[in-house]
Amino acid sequence: MQLNSLKDIPSSFRTAKLAIFTSLFITIFSCVCCLAWTYLQTTKFLNSVFVLNLQGESFSVKKATQYDLNKLRAPEMKHHIRMFHDKFWNIDQFNYSRRINASLSLIGNSGKELYQTLKASGHFNKLRYRNLTQHLEVDSILLEYRERPYRAVVFGKLSVFQSGNEFSDYKPFISKFDLNNVARTNDNPHGLLITKYSVQTNYRMD
Repeated sequence: MQLNSLKDIPSSFRTAKLAIFTSLFITIFSCVCCLAWTYLQTTKFLNSVFVLNLQGESFSVKKATQYDLNKLRAPEMKHHIRMFHDKFWNIDQFNYSRRINASLSLIGNSGKELYQTLKASGHFNKLRYRNLTQHLEVDSILLEYRERPYRAVVFGKLSVFQSGNEFSDYKPFISKFDLNNVARTNDNPHGLLITKYSVQTNYRMD
C-alpha cells in the first residue's frame, strides 16, 4: 500500500505542476486581455467628443482627430474669453470687487498680477470716489487652436465714464494670452485657464 502511494507521488507532482501552470497562464492571459480592452476603450474615449444640443441632450462624435476636438472646443474657448473680459473689465464703483474676484478663477498668475498693479495705481479707488463705470466692448477674438497652448488676441474699445453719462471717449484695447486646459469646476465651467495675459491700451484716468 505504501509502495503504491510512493509510485503515485511523481504523477501527483505532474498534475499539480500542470494545474499551477494552467492557472498562471489563464491569469496572465486575463490580465493582458483586460489591459488591451482598457487601452482600446481609453483610446476610443479620448478620440470622442460629447456635444450638447439645445435641449441639453448629449450625443457623441466618434473618431474625432485632435484638430476636430480643438475645433469643436473653440466655441467654449471664445465664451471663456468673453466671460473673463466681461467680469474683469466691465465694472463700476459698486461691483468691481465681486466681479474681479469671480474673473480670477478664469486666469492664472498674470491676471492676479494685473489686478494688483491696477489696485496699487489707485485705479479702483478712482472708480469708487468719482462714481465711474468702466466698460469694455469686444469687437473680435482671434483664436489659434491648432497647437497647445491655444493662443488668442482680443480687440476692443475701453471706456471709463461717469455713471449716467453716455460713452464719450473710447480707447483701443488689445489683449494677448494663452489658453490651457484644466479641470472643470463650478467657478471655471469651461475647464480653461488664461495665462501670459498682457494688455495694450492707452487709456488713463486723470
